[in-house]
Amino acid sequence: MRKLAWLWVVVLILGLAACKKESTAVFGTLSGTVTYAKSADKPLDDKANVGDPATDVMVRISLLETPKYSGGQPLYVQGEPLFELTPDSSGGYKVELPYGQYMLEIVGKDAKILTKRMITLKRGQSFQTDFNVAK
Repeated sequence: MRKLAWLWVVVLILGLAACKKESTAVFGTLSGTVTYAKSADKPLDDKANVGDPATDVMVRISLLETPKYSGGQPLYVQGEPLFELTPDSSGGYKVELPYGQYMLEIVGKDAKILTKRMITLKRGQSFQTDFNVAK
């Protein structure tokens, strides 16, 4: 009986340690794909308009600072880019980031911003965001 009690104590301690380790995770995973639209005349969010992988663009990721309030409205300040990733041959990208607010920009060959999106990455979260852009 005493051995069984000690076994439960050990299981409880290991379980608490695992929970504590998971709750202190400060990183999340951001991933997605970037594709070119088949037609610039059709909506970019139409799944039938998704074309070839965009491998000649950059995924630029910048941290958004804590909002400041102007007239009751949040105003986010975009910092310098943290990462500039080139999508792989299938248009995919993946990066681990500390949790927080980020601005993702898809930048074309000519340094023109093709689209951008604000995301919130939570502690331990896997977040996927795909982009379909016009050439």
